[in-house]
Amino acid sequence: MGAPGITKEQVFEAADKLISSGLSITVEAIRSEIGSGSYTTIMKHLEAWREQASVQSKIPNIPTAVNKHFEKIWMISYQEAERVFLQDRETLHIEKETLLEEKSGLITEIEKIETELNRAKLRIKDLEESERKLNKELNNARTQLEVTEARRKESVVMAERFENQITNLLQSGLFSAKKTEE
Repeated sequence: MGAPGITKEQVFEAADKLISSGLSITVEAIRSEIGSGSYTTIMKHLEAWREQASVQSKIPNIPTAVNKHFEKIWMISYQEAERVFLQDRETLHIEKETLLEEKSGLITEIEKIETELNRAKLRIKDLEESERKLNKELNNARTQLEVTEARRKESVVMAERFENQITNLLQSGLFSAKKTEE
């Protein structure tokens, strides 16, 4: 399969480039500019380009009087556009200032909220620390209560033993005292 052919647009572009460079428009110059292409294809597209160029060259230049009127129309159009754009710029400037004020107010509000949030975080941290201390104290108090309860039970048991011993001693002493009396 052969290489794809050159396009009409490539020939037109090469011809325009050669004209703007002040060079002659020939099939060989176009082929050299494009870098490839058959002479037949280049010639066919070059003829179309020349037809288009001749139509454009037949259009006369704008007369000076008409050109002056166009300049006046252009000046009036430009001034009207400037007036409209100036109003739009002023409106946009006012809107921008309003938005900047709102932004500033929102930033201030955000800063206040962040400050309150930081205070709340510190308060939570303090409360958590207090809770840890109170839980530790509660655990210590429970431990002491358990120890005290264990000692109380021991004391009750010991008191009961002593009471039994005293009772036994008294009974044995009373029995011995009664036996001696008898």
